[in-house]
Amino acid sequence: MSQERSAREDQQPRVGWPRLSRLGRSLRLSSEGPGLRNFILLATALAAFLGLAVRTARLYYWNVVDDATISMVFGKHLALGQGVVFNLGERVEGYTNFTWVVLCAACYWVARLLSADYVAVVVGANIALGALATLLSYALALRLWRDRWLATALALGYALVDNSWTAWAALGLEGHLLAVTLLATLLALSSALRFKGAWVGLGLAAAMMTRPDAALFVALVLAHEAITTLIQWARARRAPGARLRELGQTLGVLALVYGAYWWWRYDYFGYPFPNTYYLKLGAGKIDAWQRGREYVQGFFKIREYVPAAALLGVLALGQPVARLLLLYVGLHVFYVVYVGGDFFPGHRFLVAQVPLFGLLMGAGVAQLARWLERPSPRRWLERLGLPSAALGGGVVVVVAGALLAVAKRGLAEGPIHAEVMVWRDEVANARRYMEWLREVKPAGEPRFATGLIGNAGLFAEMRVIDLYGVIDPIAAHRETRNFGKGKAGHEKMATYGEMMARRPDYIMVGYVADDFWRSGFFLDVSMPRSIKTAGIWHRDPLPAAYERLPGGMSFSPEEFAAWQLEGEAFAAGAASAPPRGHERVIGAVGSFVTSFVAHRGDDATGKALSPPFTLEGDVLTLRVGGGGGEPGLAARLLVDGEVKYGASGRQSGMLGRVQWDIAPWRGKPARLELVDEVRGGWGHLVVDELEQWRRR
Repeated sequence: MSQERSAREDQQPRVGWPRLSRLGRSLRLSSEGPGLRNFILLATALAAFLGLAVRTARLYYWNVVDDATISMVFGKHLALGQGVVFNLGERVEGYTNFTWVVLCAACYWVARLLSADYVAVVVGANIALGALATLLSYALALRLWRDRWLATALALGYALVDNSWTAWAALGLEGHLLAVTLLATLLALSSALRFKGAWVGLGLAAAMMTRPDAALFVALVLAHEAITTLIQWARARRAPGARLRELGQTLGVLALVYGAYWWWRYDYFGYPFPNTYYLKLGAGKIDAWQRGREYVQGFFKIREYVPAAALLGVLALGQPVARLLLLYVGLHVFYVVYVGGDFFPGHRFLVAQVPLFGLLMGAGVAQLARWLERPSPRRWLERLGLPSAALGGGVVVVVAGALLAVAKRGLAEGPIHAEVMVWRDEVANARRYMEWLREVKPAGEPRFATGLIGNAGLFAEMRVIDLYGVIDPIAAHRETRNFGKGKAGHEKMATYGEMMARRPDYIMVGYVADDFWRSGFFLDVSMPRSIKTAGIWHRDPLPAAYERLPGGMSFSPEEFAAWQLEGEAFAAGAASAPPRGHERVIGAVGSFVTSFVAHRGDDATGKALSPPFTLEGDVLTLRVGGGGGEPGLAARLLVDGEVKYGASGRQSGMLGRVQWDIAPWRGKPARLELVDEVRGGWGHLVVDELEQWRRR
């Protein structure tokens, strides 16, 4: 190592791992002077981040987005020794964040040990990683500009006011872990650690194992170090032995660690890239430039273009870390444009780079301050009537105003609003729905076709048929026209035939636009009304144990003409299409009856009573939809004039099937009564197809 480089590094604070006292000196934390100011800055930043992230977690009810639960399912199965798989026995690399999956596995065991909620433990771990990233950002700030408090406040403050950085810490994805690997690698690179090159190589390997696009960062670091070494060689006209050894250590550790990982995953999964690479990039056949430009423009616009101030890092190009930061951030932004961004609010693909933007802004401000402190600029400013104190105050005001603008715009349009507040009840409901399904599912390994695969795998604990290709290689490798023009990550889907060939036992409503009555399914609406989901398609078990009896009621116009009507609710009779203003009806076969009247809507009331029919079977089934949960709105089975059963809808046009045990009254006459005495929203009933079944 050259004498010049050794002297320079000796002047820098050394960040080492051994003792807390050395760490405190490295971070310049002391009880007086600049150390106290540093301590206040760091403590404030950490407390603010933890407070904001925990608040977000509470607002989101300590849940996570579905993409996060996908990684958690892989982590759970890894922890249980069942392999790095989603569906047991199916080796599909449906994740791109291996180190995060490993961390999820550790969180699973912690949750089991403490009898805690697995999701909450993962959220807590992610928030802790965000706090660690704050500490690493602070340490890098000291490396870049030492005790210039305004630059440090800007770097740490920008991450705090960026709505995405604090919000995504609570939503369960790997962005903050990636930020930790990037920042730790840069810190190691600028340190005087023993075996520094090995630490850098380990950091680079961890970054790429956290997310493959970190290969951009790895390539830049290696190229930068190689070029710097060559320049030093050329200037000194002799080989810089220390730098060559460090570069060799970096390459050796990187090749050993990442090479072993890559070879394992290729042998394990059978493809050179993760399944999501083929799903989202189509093996490089994507054309998503327009979508990507709009995504990146949105990132800057929602932040009032303040992140563009990272270009101030140009002023600090003399510092290796600043050079790497500027090159990497620029290259990564270009990459995000190329892949077309993401569909989640909050610009998830740029979250890990948020503290890097802050560091670049701080580096530029610090360098500008150094320049203004020189005699010539100071004299020039004094001639203009701008004393340095006034100029410094102005800079403070500008920095504070910029951070305030970012915070204000982020609260209005960032993920706190667009994801947390808008979707939190939906996410919580999806979890309750899946947990209910776990309790009622039949024994064995029922298959569930859905696009909400993470929730289905984690909470319902079912074998998942993925409709969007994340864990489906056939859909992921399919070529698609105009690829890159649609919704990111949702342009490839399993076909109807592919889904049905895997024989699902359940199909989630809303992901496949089809009516599955004719395919041997029925709409199960037996979940508690606290679950705000209309129903689920369930493979019909009745034909295996019962035979359908002839007759029944098809609710044809001719058949319904024989009913006794009272009031105006059912006066329109049976129809094959809903009247104007009615919701879409799902699950009807042929014609059906509704109490919604075109000119009266939900305000129409009345009754309809069927002709008598004989109960001949063991069970009776009926399809019911519309409103429900109120007395006076129901389809009722009358036996000897007495109400034996009643059913209504779930505020939906989906006709869920109800099943009534009629064996005790076999041989007796019965009638079906439709009652609508409810006015206002969802004050109508939809009914179709009554059938009787006898046990085989």
